[in-house]
Amino acid sequence: MLAERLNQRPSVQALLQRQRGYDEGLRAAPVQRMSWGGSGVVQREGDSDSEDVVDADPSKYADFDRRAHEEFLRNPIYQQWVQSILEQGSVNVSTGNTDPYAPLAAWRPLARQILIQERVTPSPRRASMMAFEMTNALQTPRTDALKARALAGEFEDPSDVNAGETRYAHEAERSEYDGLSMHHQMMAHGIQNLGWPAALDTYGPKLQEGGVWDTFEKYLAQQEQRGHTNMHRSNYNQWRGP
Repeated sequence: MLAERLNQRPSVQALLQRQRGYDEGLRAAPVQRMSWGGSGVVQREGDSDSEDVVDADPSKYADFDRRAHEEFLRNPIYQQWVQSILEQGSVNVSTGNTDPYAPLAAWRPLARQILIQERVTPSPRRASMMAFEMTNALQTPRTDALKARALAGEFEDPSDVNAGETRYAHEAERSEYDGLSMHHQMMAHGIQNLGWPAALDTYGPKLQEGGVWDTFEKYLAQQEQRGHTNMHRSNYNQWRGP
């Protein structure tokens, strides 16, 4: 059971020593760390420049999220993610509001916060969502570069008024698809080598050969159909202005 694995705290102490190095300021750079719960200030829409206070208890599931993170640190792939993410800045994992229209989980780059909705209770599913948002955090330099290209007009085509938003949206979706593959690789290692439950590999069956997402083109077609890609188009048009 995942809960039993997460409670085996002594088994992860050696790996956590690297994390404590950040927390205790052993590096010359400013201290960067993971935190659990805490501030209720989060970025509410896309990666716009506005932030709001949410009506929620950000620390409600903080203990579970922290223990899931500590268990994941047993995995060398996850360790490398965390090291790279913390080089970019501190990260907070919190429980968000119960707005039925909000994403179940999201990475908010301005706040550097992973926000998981309250209705996603402690479970392998919640732990898996947190790990996927870690891949989004890891890829923040990539998505920042895409935004910079959008602002510079690099996706535009004078012959097609919609080309810019579509090209940008597809590249943003490609980043997320790569994150799904990274998540699968990390979870597969844990399942095979660390005894993790198969339920953690949320996206593996879809990504395997013959699965509904075994190519980026299949994934993109589904996101277009569901309207997810339009979120990226909306961000693009907001940045580019009228």
